[in-house]
Amino acid sequence: MSVFIGVLLGAGPKISNKNSRVALLDLVETVISSGANTPLDIESDTSLIAYCENLTRILEDSKYTNAGYGSELTDTGTVECDAQMITSVGNSPRQVQASAGAVPMVRNPIKLCSYLICNQLQQYDPALNISYNPLGVPNFIVGEGALLLAKEIGVPYGSLTTDRALASRKKYMAILNKVDGDISVSEQPEIDRFTDTIGIIVITEKSICVCSSSGGPVLKKSGRVGPAAIVGAGAAINADCSVAAVCSGFGEDITALSLASRAAQSQSLNELNIVSGISQPAEKKSKNGEESMKSLTDRLRQRSSLGVLRAERIDSNKVNVEHANSTENMIWGCGRVWLQNHKYTHHAYINKKPQNGGIVV
Repeated sequence: MSVFIGVLLGAGPKISNKNSRVALLDLVETVISSGANTPLDIESDTSLIAYCENLTRILEDSKYTNAGYGSELTDTGTVECDAQMITSVGNSPRQVQASAGAVPMVRNPIKLCSYLICNQLQQYDPALNISYNPLGVPNFIVGEGALLLAKEIGVPYGSLTTDRALASRKKYMAILNKVDGDISVSEQPEIDRFTDTIGIIVITEKSICVCSSSGGPVLKKSGRVGPAAIVGAGAAINADCSVAAVCSGFGEDITALSLASRAAQSQSLNELNIVSGISQPAEKKSKNGEESMKSLTDRLRQRSSLGVLRAERIDSNKVNVEHANSTENMIWGCGRVWLQNHKYTHHAYINKKPQNGGIVV
Protein backbone atom coordinates (compact mmCIF):
# COMPACT_ATOMS: atom_id res chain seq x y z
CA MET A 1 0.00 0.00 0.00
CA SER A 2 1.31 3.44 -0.94
CA VAL A 3 0.22 6.86 0.28
CA PHE A 4 0.81 10.32 -1.21
CA ILE A 5 2.02 13.11 1.08
CA GLY A 6 2.21 16.76 0.06
CA VAL A 7 3.96 19.37 2.23
CA LEU A 8 3.69 23.17 2.02
CA LEU A 9 6.08 25.23 4.15
CA GLY A 10 5.15 28.64 2.82
CA ALA A 11 5.26 31.17 0.03
CA GLY A 12 7.51 33.94 1.27
CA PRO A 13 10.43 36.26 0.69
CA LYS A 14 13.89 35.60 -0.64
CA ILE A 15 15.81 32.93 1.27
CA SER A 16 19.39 34.11 1.16
CA ASN A 17 21.00 31.73 3.63
CA LYS A 18 22.21 28.41 2.19
CA ASN A 19 21.80 26.72 5.56
CA SER A 20 18.21 27.93 5.64
CA ARG A 21 17.49 26.29 2.32
CA VAL A 22 19.01 23.01 3.44
CA ALA A 23 17.08 23.07 6.72
CA LEU A 24 13.75 23.69 4.99
CA LEU A 25 14.27 20.98 2.39
CA ASP A 26 15.34 18.59 5.13
CA LEU A 27 12.12 19.40 7.00
CA VAL A 28 10.08 18.33 3.99
CA GLU A 29 11.97 15.05 3.87
CA THR A 30 11.51 14.56 7.62
CA VAL A 31 7.74 14.78 7.24
CA ILE A 32 7.59 12.31 4.36
CA SER A 33 9.99 9.84 5.98
CA SER A 34 7.92 10.04 9.16
CA GLY A 35 4.89 9.14 7.07
CA ALA A 36 6.70 6.02 5.89
CA ASN A 37 7.24 4.93 9.49
CA THR A 38 3.82 5.79 10.90
CA PRO A 39 1.10 3.10 10.92
CA LEU A 40 -1.95 3.84 8.79
CA ASP A 41 -5.09 1.77 8.33
CA ILE A 42 -6.64 3.04 5.11
CA GLU A 43 -9.99 1.47 6.09
CA SER A 44 -10.19 3.59 9.25
CA ASP A 45 -11.18 7.27 9.28
CA THR A 46 -9.71 7.80 12.74
CA SER A 47 -6.41 6.24 11.66
CA LEU A 48 -6.12 8.75 8.79
CA ILE A 49 -6.95 11.62 11.14
CA ALA A 50 -4.22 10.55 13.59
CA TYR A 51 -1.76 10.08 10.71
CA CYS A 52 -2.34 13.58 9.34
CA GLU A 53 -2.24 15.12 12.80
CA ASN A 54 1.17 13.52 13.41
CA LEU A 55 2.62 14.91 10.17
CA THR A 56 1.23 18.40 10.84
CA ARG A 57 2.62 18.40 14.37
CA ILE A 58 6.12 17.91 12.97
CA LEU A 59 5.74 21.24 11.16
CA GLU A 60 4.13 22.97 14.15
CA ASP A 61 7.02 21.85 16.36
CA SER A 62 9.75 22.97 13.98
CA LYS A 63 11.62 26.16 14.81
CA TYR A 64 11.74 26.90 11.08
CA THR A 65 8.01 27.41 10.61
CA ASN A 66 5.55 30.09 11.64
CA ALA A 67 3.16 27.66 13.29
CA GLY A 68 2.82 26.45 16.87
CA TYR A 69 5.95 26.99 18.93
CA GLY A 70 7.98 29.94 17.63
CA SER A 71 5.11 31.65 15.83
CA GLU A 72 5.16 35.39 15.24
CA LEU A 73 3.79 37.58 18.05
CA THR A 74 0.58 39.58 18.02
CA ASP A 75 0.27 43.31 18.66
CA THR A 76 -0.05 42.52 22.37
CA GLY A 77 3.05 40.32 22.39
CA THR A 78 1.30 36.94 22.61
CA VAL A 79 1.17 33.90 20.33
CA GLU A 80 -2.20 32.95 18.86
CA CYS A 81 -2.40 30.08 16.38
CA ASP A 82 -4.91 28.93 13.78
CA ALA A 83 -5.39 25.43 12.35
CA GLN A 84 -7.88 23.26 10.51
CA MET A 85 -8.35 19.73 9.23
CA ILE A 86 -10.70 18.55 6.48
CA THR A 87 -11.09 14.89 5.58
CA SER A 88 -13.31 12.61 3.55
CA VAL A 89 -15.28 9.90 5.33
CA GLY A 90 -14.92 6.29 4.24
CA ASN A 91 -15.61 5.64 0.58
CA SER A 92 -18.26 8.35 0.33
CA PRO A 93 -17.78 11.91 -0.92
CA ARG A 94 -18.75 13.22 2.52
CA GLN A 95 -16.43 15.58 4.36
CA VAL A 96 -15.91 16.50 7.98
CA GLN A 97 -14.00 19.56 9.14
CA ALA A 98 -12.82 21.20 12.31
CA SER A 99 -10.97 24.44 13.02
CA ALA A 100 -9.30 26.21 15.93
CA GLY A 101 -8.72 29.95 15.70
CA ALA A 102 -6.72 32.54 17.67
CA VAL A 103 -5.70 29.81 20.12
CA PRO A 104 -3.35 31.05 22.86
CA MET A 105 -0.59 28.94 24.45
CA VAL A 106 -1.36 25.69 22.55
CA ARG A 107 1.71 24.28 20.82
CA ASN A 108 -0.24 21.98 18.50
CA PRO A 109 -3.63 23.47 17.58
CA ILE A 110 -4.05 20.70 14.98
CA LYS A 111 -4.67 18.32 17.93
CA LEU A 112 -7.81 20.29 18.79
CA CYS A 113 -9.00 19.89 15.20
CA SER A 114 -8.44 16.13 15.12
CA TYR A 115 -10.22 15.77 18.48
CA LEU A 116 -13.27 17.68 17.25
CA ILE A 117 -13.41 15.70 14.01
CA CYS A 118 -13.26 12.39 15.86
CA ASN A 119 -16.15 13.58 18.05
CA GLN A 120 -18.16 14.42 14.96
CA LEU A 121 -17.52 10.97 13.51
CA GLN A 122 -18.64 9.27 16.71
CA GLN A 123 -22.00 11.01 16.45
CA TYR A 124 -22.53 10.46 12.73
CA ASP A 125 -25.99 9.31 11.65
CA PRO A 126 -25.66 7.50 8.28
CA ALA A 127 -29.41 7.61 7.70
CA LEU A 128 -29.41 11.42 7.77
CA ASN A 129 -25.84 11.81 6.49
CA ILE A 130 -25.17 14.33 9.27
CA SER A 131 -23.61 14.28 12.70
CA TYR A 132 -26.14 13.97 15.51
CA ASN A 133 -24.81 16.51 17.96
CA PRO A 134 -26.94 16.69 21.13
CA LEU A 135 -24.12 18.09 23.29
CA GLY A 136 -23.12 20.79 20.86
CA VAL A 137 -19.66 19.51 19.93
CA PRO A 138 -18.32 22.36 17.76
CA ASN A 139 -16.47 22.21 14.49
CA PHE A 140 -14.91 25.64 15.08
CA ILE A 141 -13.55 26.79 18.43
CA VAL A 142 -11.60 29.97 19.18
CA GLY A 143 -9.66 31.91 21.77
CA GLU A 144 -9.93 31.13 25.46
CA GLY A 145 -12.55 28.47 24.76
CA ALA A 146 -10.01 26.60 22.65
CA LEU A 147 -7.45 26.83 25.45
CA LEU A 148 -10.00 25.48 27.95
CA LEU A 149 -10.68 22.56 25.59
CA ALA A 150 -6.96 21.87 25.32
CA LYS A 151 -6.69 21.72 29.11
CA GLU A 152 -9.76 19.48 29.31
CA ILE A 153 -8.48 16.87 26.85
CA GLY A 154 -4.82 17.00 27.86
CA VAL A 155 -3.30 18.89 24.91
CA PRO A 156 0.02 20.47 26.04
CA TYR A 157 -0.02 24.23 26.53
CA GLY A 158 2.35 26.89 27.82
CA SER A 159 4.47 29.77 26.58
CA LEU A 160 5.19 29.64 22.84
CA THR A 161 7.35 32.76 22.71
CA THR A 162 10.91 32.44 21.38
CA ASP A 163 13.84 34.83 21.27
CA ARG A 164 13.53 34.92 17.50
CA ALA A 165 9.88 35.97 17.68
CA LEU A 166 10.70 38.65 20.25
CA ALA A 167 13.44 40.01 17.98
CA SER A 168 11.08 40.01 15.02
CA ARG A 169 8.42 41.89 16.99
CA LYS A 170 10.98 44.44 18.19
CA LYS A 171 12.12 45.08 14.64
CA TYR A 172 8.62 45.58 13.23
CA MET A 173 7.43 47.62 16.19
CA ALA A 174 10.35 49.97 15.51
CA ILE A 175 9.32 50.24 11.87
CA LEU A 176 5.73 50.81 12.90
CA ASN A 177 6.79 53.55 15.28
CA LYS A 178 8.99 55.11 12.58
CA VAL A 179 12.21 54.85 14.53
CA ASP A 180 15.47 53.09 13.82
CA GLY A 181 14.46 49.51 13.12
CA ASP A 182 17.92 47.99 13.15
CA ILE A 183 18.56 45.15 15.55
CA SER A 184 21.87 43.66 16.56
CA VAL A 185 23.38 40.68 14.78
CA SER A 186 22.84 38.53 17.86
CA GLU A 187 19.13 39.23 17.72
CA GLN A 188 18.71 38.42 14.05
CA PRO A 189 16.61 35.34 13.29
CA GLU A 190 18.74 32.25 12.69
CA ILE A 191 16.77 31.45 9.54
CA ASP A 192 15.05 33.58 6.92
CA ARG A 193 11.40 34.02 7.77
CA PHE A 194 8.27 33.49 5.80
CA THR A 195 5.17 34.31 7.78
CA ASP A 196 2.43 32.23 6.28
CA THR A 197 0.50 28.99 6.49
CA ILE A 198 1.99 25.50 6.49
CA GLY A 199 0.03 22.59 5.09
CA ILE A 200 -0.20 18.82 4.74
CA ILE A 201 -2.12 16.85 2.09
CA VAL A 202 -2.52 13.06 2.39
CA ILE A 203 -4.17 10.97 -0.31
CA THR A 204 -4.81 7.23 -0.17
CA GLU A 205 -6.64 5.11 -2.70
CA LYS A 206 -9.84 5.64 -0.70
CA SER A 207 -9.51 8.84 1.32
CA ILE A 208 -8.13 12.35 1.31
CA CYS A 209 -7.20 14.77 4.09
CA VAL A 210 -5.78 18.30 4.20
CA CYS A 211 -4.44 20.24 7.20
CA SER A 212 -3.25 23.81 7.64
CA SER A 213 -1.69 25.64 10.58
CA SER A 214 -0.27 29.11 11.15
CA GLY A 215 0.80 31.64 13.75
CA GLY A 216 -0.26 34.45 11.45
CA PRO A 217 1.68 37.59 10.52
CA VAL A 218 3.82 39.52 12.97
CA LEU A 219 1.88 42.18 14.90
CA LYS A 220 -1.50 40.81 13.86
CA LYS A 221 -4.42 42.01 15.96
CA SER A 222 -5.04 39.78 18.95
CA GLY A 223 -8.14 37.73 18.22
CA ARG A 224 -7.62 37.80 14.47
CA VAL A 225 -8.48 34.48 12.78
CA GLY A 226 -6.64 33.82 9.53
CA PRO A 227 -7.20 31.50 6.54
CA ALA A 228 -5.43 28.56 8.21
CA ALA A 229 -8.62 28.09 10.26
CA ILE A 230 -11.16 29.00 7.57
CA VAL A 231 -12.59 26.32 5.31
CA GLY A 232 -12.20 27.19 1.64
CA ALA A 233 -9.58 29.83 2.36
CA GLY A 234 -6.44 28.16 3.69
CA ALA A 235 -7.50 24.61 2.83
CA ALA A 236 -10.22 22.84 0.87
CA ILE A 237 -11.32 19.54 -0.67
CA ASN A 238 -13.52 19.42 -3.78
CA ALA A 239 -17.03 17.95 -3.86
CA ASP A 240 -16.13 14.42 -4.94
CA CYS A 241 -13.14 14.26 -2.55
CA SER A 242 -10.53 13.75 -5.25
CA VAL A 243 -8.69 17.11 -5.00
CA ALA A 244 -7.18 18.94 -2.04
CA ALA A 245 -5.56 22.37 -1.91
CA VAL A 246 -3.72 24.34 0.76
CA CYS A 247 -2.59 27.98 0.57
CA SER A 248 0.01 30.34 2.02
CA GLY A 249 0.47 34.07 1.72
CA PHE A 250 -1.39 37.26 2.58
CA GLY A 251 -4.19 35.95 4.77
CA GLU A 252 -6.91 38.53 4.29
CA ASP A 253 -6.79 38.21 0.50
CA ILE A 254 -6.67 34.42 0.68
CA THR A 255 -9.80 34.53 2.84
CA ALA A 256 -11.62 37.10 0.72
CA LEU A 257 -10.95 35.08 -2.42
CA SER A 258 -11.72 31.64 -0.90
CA LEU A 259 -8.51 30.72 -2.66
CA ALA A 260 -8.18 27.08 -1.58
CA SER A 261 -11.76 26.38 -2.62
CA ARG A 262 -11.14 27.95 -6.03
CA ALA A 263 -7.98 25.87 -6.44
CA ALA A 264 -9.68 22.62 -5.42
CA GLN A 265 -12.69 23.18 -7.65
CA SER A 266 -10.73 24.32 -10.69
CA GLN A 267 -9.55 22.00 -13.43
CA SER A 268 -6.03 23.30 -13.02
CA LEU A 269 -4.13 26.07 -11.24
CA ASN A 270 -3.56 27.57 -14.67
CA GLU A 271 -7.13 28.87 -14.39
CA LEU A 272 -6.10 30.99 -11.41
CA ASN A 273 -2.82 32.30 -12.83
CA ILE A 274 -1.36 32.94 -9.38
CA VAL A 275 1.92 34.09 -10.92
CA SER A 276 0.48 37.38 -12.09
CA GLY A 277 -1.81 37.62 -9.09
CA ILE A 278 -5.08 37.55 -11.01
CA SER A 279 -7.20 34.91 -12.67
CA GLN A 280 -7.32 34.77 -16.41
CA PRO A 281 -10.44 36.29 -17.98
CA ALA A 282 -13.01 33.57 -18.49
CA GLU A 283 -14.19 33.57 -22.07
CA LYS A 284 -15.88 30.18 -22.00
CA LYS A 285 -19.20 29.64 -20.26
CA SER A 286 -19.85 26.82 -17.81
CA LYS A 287 -22.87 24.52 -17.98
CA ASN A 288 -25.01 26.93 -15.98
CA GLY A 289 -24.09 29.78 -18.32
CA GLU A 290 -21.86 31.62 -15.88
CA GLU A 291 -18.21 32.40 -16.32
CA SER A 292 -16.07 29.46 -15.24
CA MET A 293 -13.69 31.70 -13.29
CA LYS A 294 -14.31 35.29 -12.25
CA SER A 295 -11.51 37.78 -12.60
CA LEU A 296 -9.78 38.58 -9.34
CA THR A 297 -8.47 41.91 -10.57
CA ASP A 298 -10.93 44.04 -8.64
CA ARG A 299 -10.50 42.07 -5.44
CA LEU A 300 -6.80 41.31 -5.28
CA ARG A 301 -4.53 44.02 -3.97
CA GLN A 302 -1.08 44.48 -5.48
CA ARG A 303 0.58 43.69 -2.16
CA SER A 304 -0.71 40.11 -2.13
CA SER A 305 1.66 37.20 -1.79
CA LEU A 306 0.05 33.90 -2.68
CA GLY A 307 1.13 30.28 -2.87
CA VAL A 308 -1.00 27.21 -3.56
CA LEU A 309 -0.30 23.48 -3.45
CA ARG A 310 -2.94 21.35 -5.19
CA ALA A 311 -3.05 17.55 -5.40
CA GLU A 312 -5.52 15.45 -7.40
CA ARG A 313 -5.98 11.68 -7.26
CA ILE A 314 -5.86 10.37 -10.83
CA ASP A 315 -6.07 6.69 -9.87
CA SER A 316 -4.82 4.45 -7.06
CA ASN A 317 -1.23 4.80 -8.30
CA LYS A 318 -1.05 8.40 -9.54
CA VAL A 319 -1.48 11.85 -8.02
CA ASN A 320 -1.14 15.02 -10.07
CA VAL A 321 0.57 17.75 -8.03
CA GLU A 322 0.38 21.41 -9.02
CA HIS A 323 2.03 24.41 -7.38
CA ALA A 324 1.79 28.12 -8.00
CA ASN A 325 3.24 31.18 -6.31
CA SER A 326 3.37 34.92 -6.84
CA THR A 327 6.21 35.36 -4.35
CA GLU A 328 9.97 35.17 -4.69
CA ASN A 329 10.00 31.69 -3.18
CA MET A 330 7.65 28.87 -2.35
CA ILE A 331 8.86 25.98 -0.21
CA TRP A 332 7.07 22.72 -0.85
CA GLY A 333 7.57 19.04 -1.48
CA CYS A 334 5.76 15.78 -2.04
CA GLY A 335 6.38 12.08 -1.98
CA ARG A 336 4.90 8.62 -2.01
CA VAL A 337 5.45 6.24 0.88
CA TRP A 338 5.11 2.48 1.09
CA LEU A 339 3.98 1.72 4.62
CA GLN A 340 4.56 -2.04 4.66
CA ASN A 341 8.32 -1.76 4.10
CA HIS A 342 8.92 1.84 5.33
CA LYS A 343 10.14 3.00 1.93
CA TYR A 344 9.54 6.43 0.49
CA THR A 345 10.45 8.66 -2.40
CA HIS A 346 10.27 12.42 -2.16
CA HIS A 347 10.81 15.63 -4.07
CA ALA A 348 11.50 18.89 -2.22
CA TYR A 349 11.67 22.30 -3.85
CA ILE A 350 12.30 25.96 -3.22
CA ASN A 351 10.95 27.83 -6.22
CA LYS A 352 13.35 30.65 -6.98
CA LYS A 353 10.87 32.67 -8.96
CA PRO A 354 7.10 32.93 -9.35
CA GLN A 355 5.75 30.08 -11.44
CA ASN A 356 3.03 27.56 -12.11
CA GLY A 357 3.95 23.95 -12.55
CA GLY A 358 3.18 20.36 -11.73
CA ILE A 359 4.39 16.79 -11.53
CA VAL A 360 2.82 13.35 -11.36
CA VAL A 361 3.75 11.29 -8.29
